Amino acid sequence: MKTKNIYLFSISLSILLLSIFLISGLDPLFTSDSAAYLLNARELYIPMERPIFYSAFIAGIRELSQWIHPPQLFEIWGIQLLLISLGISLFIRRCFPDMPLSMVLVVLIFIGFLSPLPWFIPQLMPDIFTPILFLYACLFLMRKNTKEAYWFGCITLLCAVMHNSNLMILSLFSAGLFILYLLWKRKLTSQKFKDLSTIKPPQWMPFGPALKQLMLLSLLPWAVVIGSNIWVGNGFTVGKGSHVFFMGKLCENGILKKYLDEHCAAKPSPLCAFKDNLPEHTWDFVWDDDGILEKTGGWHHSNIEYNKIIMGTLASPKYLFLHVLASAKASVHQLLLTHAGDGIERLDTGGTLAKELKTQFPHDYQRFITNNTQQKMGYNFNFYNQVYDWSTVIILSVALLIILTNPTETVSVFFWVTFLFVLCNAFATATFANVLSRLNARDIWLLPMMGLLLILHHILERIQKKKVKQT
Repeated sequence: MKTKNIYLFSISLSILLLSIFLISGLDPLFTSDSAAYLLNARELYIPMERPIFYSAFIAGIRELSQWIHPPQLFEIWGIQLLLISLGISLFIRRCFPDMPLSMVLVVLIFIGFLSPLPWFIPQLMPDIFTPILFLYACLFLMRKNTKEAYWFGCITLLCAVMHNSNLMILSLFSAGLFILYLLWKRKLTSQKFKDLSTIKPPQWMPFGPALKQLMLLSLLPWAVVIGSNIWVGNGFTVGKGSHVFFMGKLCENGILKKYLDEHCAAKPSPLCAFKDNLPEHTWDFVWDDDGILEKTGGWHHSNIEYNKIIMGTLASPKYLFLHVLASAKASVHQLLLTHAGDGIERLDTGGTLAKELKTQFPHDYQRFITNNTQQKMGYNFNFYNQVYDWSTVIILSVALLIILTNPTETVSVFFWVTFLFVLCNAFATATFANVLSRLNARDIWLLPMMGLLLILHHILERIQKKKVKQT
């Protein structure tokens, strides 16, 4: 019997809220980047290294709250909780409309207690908007009417502008889905796609216009972010500091060292003085206050020199191949980093975060300096991550076994669509930002969630077939 969406939403919301209460006592969670988002929320300027929109989201909720009572961070992550809970409940019901409530409860319990999702919901970070992006982009494709298309499209747009990586993830995901649609439409019969072409596509795959609309929708966030930079005089760019991150990536993957060794004699660069002492990781290059970046022009005066090197590596077939190789290697590495807790550590009670909390959210500031669980380091991430790892391995193993033994299983397409999104996230973050477990753990739970749904759907079908035979 179908359960009304509102009931499923309430159950999803309650389970996730209980899970957050058990792990953090409903305290917000912070990383060092949370301070930057709070600072931008107060000053509302467009920074060089990130979009303004998550900070604007914080500022908007804060200003609305002040009309009623002193603002609290619970209201901000509470909206994040509402969006993810609603997205999960609608997504499950649209993909598996006949699944009984008892089976859906199994999935919700997994999400709440056996996945890293609850760690991301109360974080004062835009990471939670990446899985929300997936849910509402799929709901946009499965919409039942024009009103739903507008609502799901608006939420998809909101999620996409929250973080630069989401811009590329949405574009890659929509393009990938459209390619899959074309493959099924043309009914390829080559050996490479033989199995794929025999799988019955999910209910939204045959609708080419919806996929085309999603591709068009994926362009809109780019226009919004680039337009915001043009408006403040940063030029036609996603971020005025993009060259810094790309150079940090060249440093991390070893391409910068090879390029400088080959070209410094003929094309001297300020970076040549540091070519034998380059930092190992992107974040070391980007965020070291007294590092190579600061000694070669800093954020504001390095773009011309850095862009020469970046374009030099992209224009050369030799270095372009190294880019592809490094990207593939980093993407695989990113996929394997699934642990929660990255960046959640004890933070300085006299730093920027504390100062901004004191100014904008006094109630949360008092708890931050006196009784915040994160500040007490009361989290045993080793235990949690072992639980997450084992549950994921078991679920994915069973799900893949079902897919291999039932290649025409219709719902297996949902699994591969989810994998496509997770892969897009790994590629975008590992290639253009950092290889960090935080950037993969934020959405990796979608894959075992879909695997568990596939397993339960398979069990349900077997039960129904057995009943038919008995009658």
